[in-house]
Amino acid sequence: MLCLALTPLALGALAFGLLHGQGGGWPLAQDFARFPGLPGSIHLAWVVVLVVLVNGVGEEGGWRGFALERLVPRHGRFGATWRVAMLWAIWHVPLFWLNQSMHALLGPMVIGWALSLACGAFVLAHVYLNSRASVLPVALWHGTYNLMTASAAGAGSAAMLSSIPVMVWGVGVAVYWWSSQRRAGRA
Repeated sequence: MLCLALTPLALGALAFGLLHGQGGGWPLAQDFARFPGLPGSIHLAWVVVLVVLVNGVGEEGGWRGFALERLVPRHGRFGATWRVAMLWAIWHVPLFWLNQSMHALLGPMVIGWALSLACGAFVLAHVYLNSRASVLPVALWHGTYNLMTASAAGAGSAAMLSSIPVMVWGVGVAVYWWSSQRRAGRA
């Protein structure tokens, strides 16, 4: 399960490798330490701990560990995840005014952000449900994904290249769960 939990690291390494092959440089460790909402003077190790604790354990304890866990019996995997995704999107709305990079998404780009968040919700639900309902794998996944995409290291093309496989994965999970529920009469 640890391999599944750390897939964002592999996706990030692949993205950085592709960009390096195109003439881009490898990100520096200090680029990962530059994370929205944190002072730039914090050491990378503390940034990783804070991101995994706050974005990982903090959010995932609520979204997957609490909400998804209670919604799956009533709505099935697809319906529960879709509901959590909508709540999770609303949860992130204040960041559009607090975070400069998210503020830049206001307008038509917000649709792509919402779709990617929904795909991420399906991936995280998949990781959670396949980890015997443990929050730790989804906390690691969420934290490492944010480090790969939201830090200064993941700005621009790196975030996009890391996110595309997640979106494909999320769509695949959503379609599979939706069709499974439909066949079972729970759509």
